[in-house]
Amino acid sequence: MDHMSKFSKLALCVSAVALLSFASSTAQAIDADGTVGVTTTNPTGAAAITNNANFGSWVVIPNATSSAVLRISPASVLTVVTPGGPGQARFIGNAAQPVQALIFNLTNAIPQVAMSFRIGRPGVAAGAIAGATVPVTGGAGTGTFTASDFTCQIGTAAGAPAEVLTGYDPVTGIATSLTTGNNAGAGVANIACGVTLTTDQGVDPFTAGVYTGNVRVVVNY
Repeated sequence: MDHMSKFSKLALCVSAVALLSFASSTAQAIDADGTVGVTTTNPTGAAAITNNANFGSWVVIPNATSSAVLRISPASVLTVVTPGGPGQARFIGNAAQPVQALIFNLTNAIPQVAMSFRIGRPGVAAGAIAGATVPVTGGAGTGTFTASDFTCQIGTAAGAPAEVLTGYDPVTGIATSLTTGNNAGAGVANIACGVTLTTDQGVDPFTAGVYTGNVRVVVNY
């Protein structure tokens, strides 16, 4: 009896499923409201100087009417642009000595986005550039230099050609048309900037010591 009871219940369940299956073949209407959402975030990129520009060690001869010029490329290659001679401003030393271009690293930037730069003498306010030329000094009573003509390029992964920053204005320090690159999709850019160093005309001696000048890099993207 108990066996028959279980079987009967099972039969009823099967019947119910059969009826439900039959009913589902009829036309149905759906009326439902939904939403479409998107969340925007601000870029989190951060820039940091990883290498300061360094022209190495030289004996420097001043001159009242002429200037001597050194140039570091973005690849940290030094060129004596104007070597000078007797009676002229000049650098005396070894051009093969270790030198370093200005390099900064941009992390967490949006991959493949166009950037604009301002590079030059820091202004009073944060992010302000007072001019594209940077005074380089070593103290009162010494000769002085001017750093200018910053030329930057971005390093790329896997030996791809570097992209050169274009549109640089030597007066305002503004440059455009450089992308962050897409190194493994991380939006990481190692950007190297070459710079020209010129002796200022005058008769003040370039006394022994370290000559420095503050430079500011402002990146917008």
